[in-house]
Amino acid sequence: MHPTVTLVVLASEDRARFLESAGPGRGLIEVEAVAGVPRPVLDDREGRVAAGGGAHHALEPRTLPDEAHRATFARHIVAALVARVAAHPVDGLVLSAPAKMLGLLRADLPDTLRAMVVADQPRDLVTVSAHDLPSHFPGVRL
Repeated sequence: MHPTVTLVVLASEDRARFLESAGPGRGLIEVEAVAGVPRPVLDDREGRVAAGGGAHHALEPRTLPDEAHRATFARHIVAALVARVAAHPVDGLVLSAPAKMLGLLRADLPDTLRAMVVADQPRDLVTVSAHDLPSHFPGVRL
């Protein structure tokens, strides 16, 4: 019987880390780091329309730049996660990210990976050391 392999995904607004546990008490090993996607440069002139009389009025964007960036980065993380799991199968997933990012990650996960999630934590733990992470997931055997 092979050991239970759990992949821990830690994400923030601009970076992510994947760590792997080969079973309870064996520790966590960082296996991949995912860099953030560049933020778009905003131009004050974009989204302006001319009204009668030559006045210019700004249009409200449909999504705020931070929300759009967060959604793009969440898709980037999920794509890296899908590739990682395809190359190195795991038995379970643990997710941790700030609440808004965690919601986007959950929504973007394919059903096969969503079914593998054994725990999640709505906190930014991306800077926590691998040694200290298990204490942030009580009840999960890492």
